Amino acid sequence: MRLAAPLVCYVIALAVFPPAAFTVADEGLYVAQAVAFASGSRTVRTLNPLTGVETRAPVARYPVGTALIQTPFVWLGGWRAAPWASACALAFAVLVLGAWLRAMGYGPAFALLLFAYPSALVLGRVGMSDVPAASIVTLALALFWWSRQRSARAQAIAGGVMGISLLFRETNLLVWAPFALGAMFRREPGWRALAGGIAGGVAVRLAVSLWMYGNPFFLRDQGAGFAIEGALRNAAFYAAVLMTFIPLGLAAVVAYRGPRRAELTSAVAATFVLFTFYAYRATSSGLAQQLVLASRFFLPAVPLLVVACAEVYPRWFARLAARGTHLADAASVLACIAAVAVHPVVARNSEQQVMIVHAIYGATPDSAVVIENLAGAQRFLNPVYGPRTTVYRHEVPADSLPGLVARNRDVYIAFVDRPETATLREDALENAVYVQGAERVCALVLVYDQAHPGGHVRVWKIAGCDARTRRPSRRG
Repeated sequence: MRLAAPLVCYVIALAVFPPAAFTVADEGLYVAQAVAFASGSRTVRTLNPLTGVETRAPVARYPVGTALIQTPFVWLGGWRAAPWASACALAFAVLVLGAWLRAMGYGPAFALLLFAYPSALVLGRVGMSDVPAASIVTLALALFWWSRQRSARAQAIAGGVMGISLLFRETNLLVWAPFALGAMFRREPGWRALAGGIAGGVAVRLAVSLWMYGNPFFLRDQGAGFAIEGALRNAAFYAAVLMTFIPLGLAAVVAYRGPRRAELTSAVAATFVLFTFYAYRATSSGLAQQLVLASRFFLPAVPLLVVACAEVYPRWFARLAARGTHLADAASVLACIAAVAVHPVVARNSEQQVMIVHAIYGATPDSAVVIENLAGAQRFLNPVYGPRTTVYRHEVPADSLPGLVARNRDVYIAFVDRPETATLREDALENAVYVQGAERVCALVLVYDQAHPGGHVRVWKIAGCDARTRRPSRRG
């Protein structure tokens, strides 16, 4: 009941405050791919406005698991139903973690630490891969724990789930690999079945990648890459996150004395080190969004921090542990409050996104080629909102606009200036520079210019790019 009550509150509040738009650019890609799957196709029509070549290709070049589990929800309720896959995954992960803790002899109410992890609360209503990835890793680890004293078939199933988890995120490997390797090195009973299951799960990932992308070893280009520069800042940031979002969580991992200590600490350490050197930390977003987006990388490892806390807290806080029942009840009540409170806050942000979507789509025709700024307008232009052909600002230098206009009838520029961070303010300046360059070679007609809570939207129609039509921008 302590676990079920917050989950029920969460689901009810999500139904009352449903998502109305994409709050993260990547979310739109996952969902658009699920929409393609729901329509019976793995690809969508893609027009390259720079060359005029029309092709068919997947919408998103991500591990395909997230879009696959969103597909039934999209088929039943349209694209707005896709985030329910994340909500169901969050509920499943919490319940599985609670059962796993109980099996280990710890209090199942500790699973509320996963539920209350801010990234889980927020992204449980967002169509991203983070919560589904955490859910399947939690299942894989729980099955591994339960299967050790059971049949070879159980071990094979546990291994299969471990391998299949790579359909959601490749870095899931860091979380479960230490446990699999530990069992194999010790030649524990059933280790061969475990290894066979992992091989089977990995084979599924390879086959799906071959079907989807024509390459069984396909790995998405992460864009940001890895770098030593900034690693100390990242390490301090993530250490603070894992000490606050899971209270004393990182310290609990160090102090953990329960089963599989070496494996648990190795899995958390490997995940921590990887993302310490990962160059992306969502610094272009506002502070609240940065905390959610950066800390999400650790979601698949959070169940291990929870296990550590469940073993360590009773030793550290013996007096409080004596009041365990009352504390568990209080934690459940607080989780219920958080479960309800998060939805109107995130829904308000979603409504702000809708205003900008309507502004851009209302100012451009279905046939439009829209030049967008990656940092601002990307999340607001998506195939599920309506047919537009998009191209990023950096792909079309201003002096190449005449060629683009000659090849396409309706060409627009849609920029969203956002002031939250220095990076976004710099992007807004680059937007202004681009428009000035475009005015030198083409006639621009300003068709929309209005500030919204989510950003300042400006849309220009390119009226022509020959000497007779060039003149300063004017309002349409």
